[in-house]
Amino acid sequence: MGDCNGGEVDGIKSITYKGIDFADLGWSVVDYDLPMLPPPKTSMESALDADGSFDFSEFNTAGRMHYNDRNLLVDVDFVSNNTTSLERSISKLAEMTMGGYGELIIPTMPLTVWIARIAGGDKINRDLKSVGIATIPFIMRPFSIHRVQSKTGLRWRDCNFAWNKAGGLKWDNNGKYVYGLAQNDAIEINIMNYGTMPMRPTISFEGNLSGASIAGRDGIGNYYNIGCYSGSGIIPGLLFDFKKQTVFDSIGMVGGRHAVFGDFWEMPPDLNTLRLSVTSAEPVTVYINAEYPYVYEARM
Repeated sequence: MGDCNGGEVDGIKSITYKGIDFADLGWSVVDYDLPMLPPPKTSMESALDADGSFDFSEFNTAGRMHYNDRNLLVDVDFVSNNTTSLERSISKLAEMTMGGYGELIIPTMPLTVWIARIAGGDKINRDLKSVGIATIPFIMRPFSIHRVQSKTGLRWRDCNFAWNKAGGLKWDNNGKYVYGLAQNDAIEINIMNYGTMPMRPTISFEGNLSGASIAGRDGIGNYYNIGCYSGSGIIPGLLFDFKKQTVFDSIGMVGGRHAVFGDFWEMPPDLNTLRLSVTSAEPVTVYINAEYPYVYEARM
């Protein structure tokens, strides 16, 4: 993804999937159908002695509605009469279908990255060979992510953003934002979620330590536990994964071998305040990797 647009914006013409521009395969994108919203996961119960139904869709630890994957349909037209080129493009399609999810970019949404996979390929193969046109079905994660992410500063440069739009975050040379903690230290930091949906980052502590904790602060100054690790010896680092809701060390997940607990809180849009603390005999560096999720198109 060397630029923000890729393909032709006016009239669409192409999309990019797993780093491959459909135009390079000889395909012209005729149209695409992308739902504006992902389908919600609903939980409804009806009682005989009450009117209407009870909606338990938000009765979960996050206290919000959750959503299913989206379905994207992309109509393509093979623009060459060369059968050898057609076979090569179908071979490349087979490669893209294998290997699970990848990044998909639609030129009319240049700041937006969708995580998607192709859902089957046999019918696409038959249609392309018989009539030269086909509909490629994608299964997509419910929310897009902004091409500007704290874990990959290159995307700031790709899209010609000014560095000061990072909201005062401390960026290192790898595009992450980073904080230093002294021996047995604790600091309070602010993290901005630029998206429109809650995000779950990863927070890594690098350095020899025996314990680490992350706490959130609410609007009236009260702290509550997000994640905590307490070990019986010194380890070289820890990764708190908010998506997987667990903690990893250099040899894997540590939940079964040491004391790990917490709520692994979702960070809502706007400013979030965290308190980071470590038990260590030396300074520790903390890296925070965040993706900014959007309901539809990423804007900043």
